[in-house]
Amino acid sequence: MSQLRTLDYAFLAVMGATGLAVAAFVTRNPAWNEAGIPPIVWPIAVSFVFDLASVALKGGGTPPLAMPVRAVGVIASMALVALLQGRI
Repeated sequence: MSQLRTLDYAFLAVMGATGLAVAAFVTRNPAWNEAGIPPIVWPIAVSFVFDLASVALKGGGTPPLAMPVRAVGVIASMALVALLQGRI
């Protein structure tokens, strides 16, 4: 198993903060639960933006994040949203 890099830790921290922020926002504004795109999938958009920004800063090439790191980050963020909204 390879070691996690600084970018991996940054991604996981951003995704954790995203889960907390989305849950807090939707808890304060419950009407957003009925949005066209459900709040539980908003972390996927944040993950996409983070990935694009990291590739742009690197100057192209292969994506710097490994797929298991992406999966753990997105799933954990979505789980935080569901858990903090009382859906789990």
